[in-house]
Amino acid sequence: MASIYVFPSEGSSKTIREQERGFNDVARESASDGKHAVLKAVDSVCSMRRNGDIVYEEIPVPKSSADHGIGVGLTINNDMNDLHPASGWIMLMYSEEYRSAWYGHWRCAAFCSFTMPEGDRDCLMPSLYWDSLERRLAGLDSEGTLGGTVSVGNSVGFGTMAQPANEDTRTDCEIRVSWTPLTDEENSVQDAGAQVEAWAAFMAACVTYEGERCIS
Repeated sequence: MASIYVFPSEGSSKTIREQERGFNDVARESASDGKHAVLKAVDSVCSMRRNGDIVYEEIPVPKSSADHGIGVGLTINNDMNDLHPASGWIMLMYSEEYRSAWYGHWRCAAFCSFTMPEGDRDCLMPSLYWDSLERRLAGLDSEGTLGGTVSVGNSVGFGTMAQPANEDTRTDCEIRVSWTPLTDEENSVQDAGAQVEAWAAFMAACVTYEGERCIS
């Protein structure tokens, strides 16, 4: 299984297996509190459930954003969006120093972009997407820390990217959010894997139908 867990370092980003080669249980016990909390989050993400319709891949976490981080890129291909798959990412970031803007040491940041299903193309959908995200993060985020934007716009292709005459103008949506995950007494994220699972499930719900509409 490909490693998808990134630890920023001076000049480059290295996966935990590269940076902590030979990092056995004894080494874990002697790790700093901060690194121990990050390693615990890595273990949680490693054991998370995966959606078979989603491609997961490693992405770098900028050193300027956090001391340590876990970056996961997500791509969804389905029958409805073969030409325009939904894509996005989520980063779990850790700062050695307390950050007031994060309300702690941890912060989740996430992004997704997708073509809206035809039945969703009305002015109410941004609010419905947001309500759905709030429900999926319930019990995972610290209350009052979720914030973000939902942007909707029409895309018209020209030249080599021109759309077929029988294809309607595409309506695209981009969602950018961040929140502070719930942590325990040891300053570890209570369930880091669940944070990634929730964002992946939200993305899938935005573009797929399973009987009734997933976003309602």
